[in-house]
Amino acid sequence: MKEHVNTRPGVILTPRHGGLVMKRLIASAILVTGLGGCIGGHSSSSVSGRYVSDATITRIEPGETSQEWVLAVAGEPTRRTTLSSGNEMWVWEYHRSKSSRGSVFLLFNSSSKTQVDEAAYVEFRDGIVVDAWTD
Repeated sequence: MKEHVNTRPGVILTPRHGGLVMKRLIASAILVTGLGGCIGGHSSSSVSGRYVSDATITRIEPGETSQEWVLAVAGEPTRRTTLSSGNEMWVWEYHRSKSSRGSVFLLFNSSSKTQVDEAAYVEFRDGIVVDAWTD
């Protein structure tokens, strides 16, 4: 058997070793290509309840915006409360959910779900907005 000297000093390869390296390379390429169908992931998000966007809240101008306008744009609130000051508070409550999952066939499986409760608030005095905010 004839030996071939590699360009790196001290490393000697025979044709048999070269064939083994090539076989491993081909096997690795096939394995990686085959795993493409075995790796998966998915994520989704949703909002439930009476959602009022930040963009809607920023359009509300304290001292100018009326209850009628707020009702027409934001819809019916989840609840209405009369405060000790005599002002009226409208609240829109909603839930923001996000879920995700991922897997590698027969090796790994993971999922997570988060839910955040949020609300938009608008305070009125005599039918005109005093303040508006979200938390």
